Amino acid sequence: MYPRFDFRIKYSSAGTPEGLIWMTPNMRENLLRYGDILCLGMQARQYNSSGFPYCSPIGVSSERQNAQTSEALVVEESTETYYWILQSLHEMESRWSPSNLRIVFGDHKVSMSLMTTLGIQETCLLRGDYYHNMSEVFPKKFGEHFFAIIKAYLKAMMESKTEEEWTSAYFQAKQRICFRPDKVELLDGIYENPTYYSGYVLYNHPGSLDMKGDVAAEQNHSSVAAYLGEGAAWTIAENIYQLLRRHKDIVRRHMAVEDNLHSYIRVYKTTYQGYEGLSDMEAKQALPGNAYKRFFVKALESGARLQHRVLESGDAVVWKASEPWSVTEQTPPDDAVIICSGMRCPCHPRIAHNIQCAHEFCVAKKFELSKYQSRWYNKHTYAVHNPHHPRYNHSTNQGQDILTEFEDEDLDNNENPFDGISSNMVVDEDNEEPLEVTYPELLNLCTVLVRTVANDKKEKKKVYSIVQGMITGYRNETAFIVHFDDHLPISIQVDQDNNLNACQPTRAITQSVTNSSKVGRKCLQGAYCEEEGEEGNERDPVVSMLPG
Repeated sequence: MYPRFDFRIKYSSAGTPEGLIWMTPNMRENLLRYGDILCLGMQARQYNSSGFPYCSPIGVSSERQNAQTSEALVVEESTETYYWILQSLHEMESRWSPSNLRIVFGDHKVSMSLMTTLGIQETCLLRGDYYHNMSEVFPKKFGEHFFAIIKAYLKAMMESKTEEEWTSAYFQAKQRICFRPDKVELLDGIYENPTYYSGYVLYNHPGSLDMKGDVAAEQNHSSVAAYLGEGAAWTIAENIYQLLRRHKDIVRRHMAVEDNLHSYIRVYKTTYQGYEGLSDMEAKQALPGNAYKRFFVKALESGARLQHRVLESGDAVVWKASEPWSVTEQTPPDDAVIICSGMRCPCHPRIAHNIQCAHEFCVAKKFELSKYQSRWYNKHTYAVHNPHHPRYNHSTNQGQDILTEFEDEDLDNNENPFDGISSNMVVDEDNEEPLEVTYPELLNLCTVLVRTVANDKKEKKKVYSIVQGMITGYRNETAFIVHFDDHLPISIQVDQDNNLNACQPTRAITQSVTNSSKVGRKCLQGAYCEEEGEEGNERDPVVSMLPG
């Protein structure tokens, strides 16, 4: 059993299984980092002989990609099932709770009764999916004819940025269908529930990420179909195995992106100067690629076109550099943004993404990581600033600590406590080495590691990222674990079906030098170069070596 892998089984009153949910270590980290906003939905496409639908609560990562927090196969889509899934997340990872949820996106089967049952109806915003409502719910509710009449107004209501826009679109739609009281009643039901339908509530909700629905869940379902095919009749166990294979491939791709970014940072040279250059270097080291480009670079370049003034009250006024505002004038320009003393900027980008916006950067004249929500940190920055979320945690499996059976065993022998599934090396001050390791021995071993991956760009980035993380862990005096997937070799010459290394010998280096075939043999003057057909001496090369 993997450390930090956990699962739960739901049983019916008759004792038959009705659902199975599991959580991998990567899903656990996603839940802790991105578990404040979840997209819920189920995929009814059949992949198992039992006909169990598939569900995976999805968050949004720092790279604006789907972040799985768990996966489940359940007997049906219902409020009771969603309640069990969210409660199971809390049981498997006690550091997360449904009370951490700020926004839940879902289709019409995710109802307010779920929020009430969880006790978060006052703190969590439940939102319907924009695209699902516009393409399925509303056409079915109003009928194709009447939906076509008020489609533009319904769209304006759901995309509204202010309450005035929401109300204006509603009254215009009502006028178009006033001769059908039954349709007006349906429209009134939408208008009376702005927290679920209106655009302005979501637009002004802190940390909404400008999301409009559970697109992330639908994208995940499409990814499952692309990976597993159009359908299947596997057993539940085989279905889970295929889903775990897909998850492992996704994690590998995401880790490759992070490792590539981390290795690039050390050679990055900024093109900005002064405080902008210093801020750019700090942001490049702390933020992932997407957040760096979408938020910091935009704030830096937009802030260069702004000017600010700090008033006697401590409030800061920020406005365009192209608009004059003399010192004697008391009224700031119409489009000026006022940042009250000790408060954050009231602009929409700052509220929606919880970042340092262009106005705050213009006032501070420096990059301030503390003004970015931790979801936007790269993995190394997050590990440093969130020591309470270690990458390794004692997790429970069906109420039992999966590590307790190994804590009292002698791990100095060569046996793998996980029955050959994985190898683990716990680094902790309490673990003492039976043999003393000298500095030259350790240095030589590190040299061998570097030589082993010297000709593989992808593996070099991975090793660099891992070693940098170990150094950070030692400097911060935090325990960590190194986990190896022994049954999944990194070789490209692998039998993917049987997980065999195709009988390849152990490598002295990761792969052969790519240009070795182009390197010709060096020839001394007067020697005969057979490969190039060059003759440095007219005599026979063998005869020329003989005396006389």
